[in-house]
Amino acid sequence: MIFGSPTYMASVTAKMKSWLEGNAGKLKLAGKLGGAYATEQYIHGGAENAIQEMLVFMLVMGMMTYSGGSACGKPVIHLGPVGMSQDIESFKELFVTYGQRMGEQLLKIR
Repeated sequence: MIFGSPTYMASVTAKMKSWLEGNAGKLKLAGKLGGAYATEQYIHGGAENAIQEMLVFMLVMGMMTYSGGSACGKPVIHLGPVGMSQDIESFKELFVTYGQRMGEQLLKIR
């Protein structure tokens, strides 16, 4: 499962946090592969913090998190991809690459 959120005040949105907390038990996340992404309105808008928040949530729920990190080469995606909301289309390749890496990792652990 890949969670994503717009960034608000260098964090996930209140709606996303509420959704995660309210649905955690229903989703049966333990043992599942997880990743996260975020969008932001301007560079250094706090998207990395938002991604970390979602990753911590996943770890607390017993998920295995993955991003590929530098092991997959370029583009390096340390925590999860970040896209600028005003020009999100220019980040399409980054997000597709991330999805492919997550799919490849899922096949390795199945």
